[in-house]
Amino acid sequence: MQPVNINTVDKREIMIHNNEYKMICFVFEPGSGLPNHTHNGLAAIQVVSGLVDISFTDGESHVLKPGDVLGFDARIEHNVIAKETSRVIVTIIF
Repeated sequence: MQPVNINTVDKREIMIHNNEYKMICFVFEPGSGLPNHTHNGLAAIQVVSGLVDISFTDGESHVLKPGDVLGFDARIEHNVIAKETSRVIVTIIF
C-alpha cells in the first residue's frame, strides 16, 4: 500500500483504504456533499480544509472546521454538506 497525500487529491473522492475499515478522502464544493445515509457501524469525519455541516436525523448538528474530528454512530441517518470548498476524511469501521 502506498501513502496518499490528501493535499493533492483533486477528485470528488478517493478511497484511501478498504479492508477492515474504509477510509475515504472527499473534496466538496460549496453546497455539495453526502445526502442522508447510514452505515453499519461507527464512523469519524475529519476536516482537513474548509467548513462542513454534519446533521443527524435525531436533531444533532455540528459545523466542523479544519482540524475538527467527530466520531459518531453511523447507523443514525446523517448528511454532510460543505459550506465552502472542503476536504474531509471519512473513516467507517464495520
